[in-house]
Amino acid sequence: PTIRKVAKLGKLNANQVIENRVNQADKYAFSTKDLGLHLGITGKNLTVEGYDVSHHAGKHAVASAVRFSSRGPEKSMYRLFNIPKELSGNDIGSMKHVLDRRINNASINPLPDIILIDGGKLQLDAALNTFAALVKKPPMILSIVKGSKRVRSTETILSKDGIIEMPKDGSGFLLLQQIRDESHRFAITSNRKKKNKSLRKSSLDTINGLGPKKKKNLLNYFKSIQSIKAASVIDLCKV
Repeated sequence: PTIRKVAKLGKLNANQVIENRVNQADKYAFSTKDLGLHLGITGKNLTVEGYDVSHHAGKHAVASAVRFSSRGPEKSMYRLFNIPKELSGNDIGSMKHVLDRRINNASINPLPDIILIDGGKLQLDAALNTFAALVKKPPMILSIVKGSKRVRSTETILSKDGIIEMPKDGSGFLLLQQIRDESHRFAITSNRKKKNKSLRKSSLDTINGLGPKKKKNLLNYFKSIQSIKAASVIDLCKV
């Protein structure tokens, strides 16, 4: 009886996993079709890549590229780009740098149907100019602009021809927001890892008798090496 119950439970779980994946596939197939209709792009498997640049006060800059299709997020195609120090904090220069590298890799990894940039007209123009200079038939370039007081329903989609009118509650518009959110999440996560890695190698390492635990406590409390240097003996003793 126990074996039968375990087998039955396993079958139910397997069926649920299959159903979830089928529903997800249907969802993205519908969303990409809706997006294609509003953008005038035909094709069964519409592909979109979302790009975002992240840095911490102009340091540890990285950029992310995520890829979605009618099957949903294609995580094996996600990419991270380290931004040169001279461009760190320069969002426009960083985006051009990343797109240059992406275009140079197009022979190995073909360009998508749509490139989605997080940002306003300046970011959009930078992307348009980069592709116009290097690609004869570029993808459709879009940017997603934050709304008033960051309200998602007031966000707009820009193309080279201006604002693209799309229903804000439509599946195509929601898909673009999801792609932007995913590229932002991916970039932020990488940026934090890069920052934490640099913090592990700091001037604190040169102080005899200061172990990893105490160093971590100091950084958690004061947030930066500069703050530690400026702290009084009394403040340091609090940690």
